[in-house]
Amino acid sequence: MMVSTDEYWQNEREKALQKQQINIKYARVTALTEAGHPIIRFDGETLASQKLYPMMGHVVPQVNDRVRLIDDIIDGVWRISNI
Repeated sequence: MMVSTDEYWQNEREKALQKQQINIKYARVTALTEAGHPIIRFDGETLASQKLYPMMGHVVPQVNDRVRLIDDIIDGVWRISNI
């Protein structure tokens, strides 16, 4: 089945728009590996992720820190202080 030129360009436009979307997630550091990689639990989840996510070079998370992931890369840390 052939698609019309209009349908083709509509599909291409939708693909381009999907590529521009950024996936942002938030999580808490539950532990650190021996190498210092954070083990995180995403907001709304009950179990920590088994995946080790890459980090931007300036990020040094500690246990109980909140982290932001953009397209599955940890790029921000918020230290939660006990007041």
